[in-house]
Amino acid sequence: MSAKKTFYGYVAVVFSMIFWGISFVWTKQLLDAHFPVFLILVIRLTISSLVLFSVFSLGGKLDKIKKKDIPLFVALAFFEPFLYFIGENFSMKFVDASFASIMIATLPVVNPIALWIFNGEKIKGNLLSGVLLSVAGICLMSLGDGFSFVVDYRGVLLLLLAVAAGSGYTVMLSRLIDNYGPVTITTWQNILGAVFFLPCFLIFDLNNLASVQWSFGAVLSLVMLALLCSSGAFMLYAYGAKTISIMKVSVFTNAIPVVTIIFAICFGMESLTWNKAAGILIVVGGLLFSQFGFNRKKQTNMKVKVGLVQMSCTENKQSNITKAEEQIRKAAAEGANIVCLQELFVSLYFCDVEDYANFDLAEAIPGSTTERLSVLAKELSVVIVASLFEKRAEGVYNNTTAVLDADGTYLGKYRKMHIPDDPGYYEKFYFTPGDLGYKVFKTKYATIGVLICWDQWYPEASRITALKGADILFYPTAIGWAECQDEATNREQYEAWQCIQRSHAIANGVHTVSVNRVGREKDMIFWGGSFVSNPFGTLLYKASHDKEETSVVELDLSLTDHYRKHWPYLRDRRIDSYQPICKRFIDE
Repeated sequence: MSAKKTFYGYVAVVFSMIFWGISFVWTKQLLDAHFPVFLILVIRLTISSLVLFSVFSLGGKLDKIKKKDIPLFVALAFFEPFLYFIGENFSMKFVDASFASIMIATLPVVNPIALWIFNGEKIKGNLLSGVLLSVAGICLMSLGDGFSFVVDYRGVLLLLLAVAAGSGYTVMLSRLIDNYGPVTITTWQNILGAVFFLPCFLIFDLNNLASVQWSFGAVLSLVMLALLCSSGAFMLYAYGAKTISIMKVSVFTNAIPVVTIIFAICFGMESLTWNKAAGILIVVGGLLFSQFGFNRKKQTNMKVKVGLVQMSCTENKQSNITKAEEQIRKAAAEGANIVCLQELFVSLYFCDVEDYANFDLAEAIPGSTTERLSVLAKELSVVIVASLFEKRAEGVYNNTTAVLDADGTYLGKYRKMHIPDDPGYYEKFYFTPGDLGYKVFKTKYATIGVLICWDQWYPEASRITALKGADILFYPTAIGWAECQDEATNREQYEAWQCIQRSHAIANGVHTVSVNRVGREKDMIFWGGSFVSNPFGTLLYKASHDKEETSVVELDLSLTDHYRKHWPYLRDRRIDSYQPICKRFIDE
């Protein structure tokens, strides 16, 4: 994720809070003019839906909704705008605008808990501390004369409903934001919201239209609520969630009372007092701390948890990516710091045949998939190792692995150096040999080396990568048994495959992590069996041969120093004697 996009994400969130903050003022003005709540909601959502659908549908900007995601969109709209707006708008009859916005600003306390329970997302210390600090500022702002809270229990209950609905909306949004754009999400949530509210209006508020005090100001408030709040604020919020992370963005709702109070003061609805001024400063300080915190010393903990995602694939690219994302979330929830996916995880292993149509599976790196995984890496604070089919230029393709750091930064890529051409593995037809050399990547948690599948049979590759400073060797892999083979041959092949990689661990004194795909694809049975070896070849974990598995294994990186001291292979290398290895075969 580029710094520029992150900056735009923060700008979008700030403006969404401004629009939402002033919405309390406009809503209060309409209620004072005797506008029924459901009338306000139906009009603002209908205007918003018509404008968004007509503009973006004609412009081809609306994504096609997948059938399986329709229930998520319905649930999204049910939580917000439906339940949320009922709680928020009806509460305004019993509390003032400032207190309403203050109650809504408790959402950042609830949202991380909901995301942790339903999505397994980790709650960071600086985010929690920033939330608590900003809540303290909100409480200070809410104090009335004589330092007492001015509330009505009916308003409080309705606002609690709004908070619960807002939390449900956050969970639903987190499950849609990776697959749909902010425009699509906002348009359909407002269309469905209007459908939900129309029966309520016809049943409860249709007979109250006579008491409505129409004026130019009222119409202007409705239009502003529709365009700036129901449309603009939600689109900007969704964009911020997509580019920063939904958990971080949710904290910004604590800025709503600040904006509301400022506008209320400007409109002469409230006066500025010392506690409001001090509370504003504390809220802003809490927001800044939740996003950035203090600079911390570089991590010195030598223990790192790695996640291995062993899965089967289908012909549907998006389904494979979604499955991988779900398993990355699962690994992160179990404490993984670095998660490795198998070789070419977004598709079936297409190299079993030579087919020009398969070149259409290739993509740019960095590109759409790395961007998508970058958002996830940043959200979960995990490093992601992702193997992809790279289209480098017209007619130039590589088997490539991208590495995304825990803050979403694209650290670079490694292109597979050794390309096989054997029955069932016709990779030379598709892939140009790598030209970037052997690489290591300095991630937040460890310096890692990445090699790919056929590379794992070459001790030279692992040696050079280890000599460059890799703490861990990762091998994304796609290897299996031909259907016609007997069990003895299968066992021999798997044991050789595992043995050669464990020998790399021993020879170089580093942990080795190998992640293979699993399942039947045509006449190939991918044998799974992903594993982790310590620096002396001891198996720390081995997956099954026939099941999808996501596992997390803790590595003690201090063991590298221990084994290299006691078995000093690197010390005793005779580098002056190795020149002949540069020949294809020594037959002179």
